[in-house]
Amino acid sequence: MNLPRPLGSLAGLLRSVPVRMWGLTAGLVAGLGLIFMATAMEVSSRPAFCGSCHIMNPYYESWKQSSHKNIACVE
Repeated sequence: MNLPRPLGSLAGLLRSVPVRMWGLTAGLVAGLGLIFMATAMEVSSRPAFCGSCHIMNPYYESWKQSSHKNIACVE
């Protein structure tokens, strides 16, 4: 029976990947990271996000009924 040979060490496998693939992968990861961070900042700055925590619920409901309901919590 002829079994396939093991790939060898992980370092050897990583060395076989072309350099331009590393650059492409790093750029893709960095781009996705920036998009994720921007989205997280936008979502977490909304008043409804503050109200999603069970501890903040009474304060959020009070804010929603107040005259300040048009002013975001972060302001």
